Amino acid sequence: ANIVTVTGAAVVVTNNGTVTITSTAAASLAGTGGWTQGTGSTLNYAGSTLTVTTKNFSANANTFNYNASAAQTVFATTYSALTISGTLTKTLGGAVVVNGNLTINSGPTLNPAGQNLTVSGSTAIIGTLGDGTVAGTTSLQNVDLSGGTINGTATGVVNINGTLTMPTGNGTIGRMTLTVTGTTTVASSRILTLNSNTGVKTFIGAITINSTGTWTSTTVTTTGNLILRGGIVNNGTAFSAGGATFNTNSQA
Repeated sequence: ANIVTVTGAAVVVTNNGTVTITSTAAASLAGTGGWTQGTGSTLNYAGSTLTVTTKNFSANANTFNYNASAAQTVFATTYSALTISGTLTKTLGGAVVVNGNLTINSGPTLNPAGQNLTVSGSTAIIGTLGDGTVAGTTSLQNVDLSGGTINGTATGVVNINGTLTMPTGNGTIGRMTLTVTGTTTVASSRILTLNSNTGVKTFIGAITINSTGTWTSTTVTTTGNLILRGGIVNNGTAFSAGGATFNTNSQA
């Protein structure tokens, strides 16, 4: 479909399959009616905004995919699973809750823009998670940073309450106040690069660098901007920490 308009307060469209709305115009899903994502459904949405009156994107297990090759506003609501695709920046229009998984594909940037982003499932960052505003907190669980970047134009806050891994690609962490509560694992032949001295990066869980893996954080030169609390197991090619502060556990 190009543009979908649901007319009438009593009219609710339920998507039980895969619907693709291709228009990148504002309000490409609009009207006084409602839209519900059914179980197992997918909505591929290219509109720059979304204005249909009644929305239900979370009652059933489904995926909402913002996929335009253009900038988009991510509607402030609760999603079952949220995917960010296409190109350019997708900006939160308000607080967003994801009950399932969040996927940021290669190409776009997801900008929380000072809003709270809370994800209860796993997060895969292949593109960029980049906050443009200091306010707001991004709260994630297990994060796969294979091929992805966490880096903002402002020093936002990202809390990874689970594990941080990069099994299939290199990961980059730039300007951000970042806390990883669980373990961090750099897989064999992968590189984790911390390339900004702006924002405190705290790793509470143990860090493991597997065989031929590499950790590089020499750009972090300010004392206290890189805190390693859980110990390090370095079986990799290199561990170049820069100005790190070690506390709590001994380092291996």
